[in-house]
Amino acid sequence: VNESALIATMQNKEFVEQEDLEEARDKTRWGRAKKSRAVDERDRRVTAYHEAGHALIQATDKDADPLHKVSIIPRGPAGGATFSLPERDRMVYTKRYLLATMRVMFGGRIAEEIFFDDISSGAASDIRQATDLARRMVREWGMGENAGFLYYGDDDARGGFFFDVTQREYSDKTAEM
Repeated sequence: VNESALIATMQNKEFVEQEDLEEARDKTRWGRAKKSRAVDERDRRVTAYHEAGHALIQATDKDADPLHKVSIIPRGPAGGATFSLPERDRMVYTKRYLLATMRVMFGGRIAEEIFFDDISSGAASDIRQATDLARRMVREWGMGENAGFLYYGDDDARGGFFFDVTQREYSDKTAEM
């Protein structure tokens, strides 16, 4: 709210408007907008299709959070972003929701492949997030199809006098799976 007040003040406004609140949220979460940054036209198109891929999945997947907005204005390290607007705060995550979230993450890369017959480094953050989410689903939350209802994560709490914290509690074959 303070950031939105500063944004409104810089534009000589008498009060804070919704667009000021949204810009403040985007700035604090993803970084300052780099509107003056010169972006190559091909890069702009790749980013637009990439974000459209995210948006299409976000808007059509019944298990995903609702689509809020899409931007190809560079912020921080990102060339663009697709924003969801969760309908509620979540304390737990269902498998359906997590899989939908991963489908949204993959939508950008898939759009690049379809429309450009090539892929870019623009999906790096998506790949990192999807990989982390998939690992947590299997290793920590027991959502793996073949891994079973077991915890395979790193457990810092089990360290102590009788435990070797450098050794995992499952076989190489299980680790490979």
